[in-house]
This record gives sequence, structure tokens and C-alpha cells, in this order.
Amino acid sequence: MDSIWNNSGDLLETLEQGMIVILDPGHFSVDWVVINQQALRKNASGTSLEAMSSLIEKVSQIIKERKGATISHSRIEEAIKNKKDKR
Repeated sequence: MDSIWNNSGDLLETLEQGMIVILDPGHFSVDWVVINQQALRKNASGTSLEAMSSLIEKVSQIIKERKGATISHSRIEEAIKNKKDKR
């Protein structure tokens, strides 16, 4: 937000007259805020608990169902971070 308000020129004008969506994906939640023409739109902002932890839980469940193996959440998370699709 600081870079937006301290910027000048066309970008600042566009942002002052337009819409900004700030998305904050986290491990346990995904949060978002909508600002339209410099006004916070609370009814369009919110949070969801369907975040990374839910995805890891689902992956763990699918692996157990399909392969009969139990893999820890930390191992799945590490594989995702390292972009590994096997082992």
C-alpha cells in the first residue's frame, strides 16, 4: 500500500479511480481485501480457511486411498516447496 500511495503519475491516478484487490494466501487461511476508488469494500473482502493446510490434508488423503501409504504433512509440504512430484 505504501508504494501505491507514494507513487505518482498514471499508476496513482489509475489506482485512485480503479479497484485494488489485495490477496494474502497463507498456510491456514487466504485473506483478501477490496479497495474501490480509495474506499474499503468490506462486503467484498473476507477470509477462507480453505488454504494450504487443507490442500495438504487432501493430498495426504488421496495418497492413502490410492497407494495405501501414509505420508506426513511436513513431507508433502516439503515436496511442494521443492516442486517434486514423486517420492
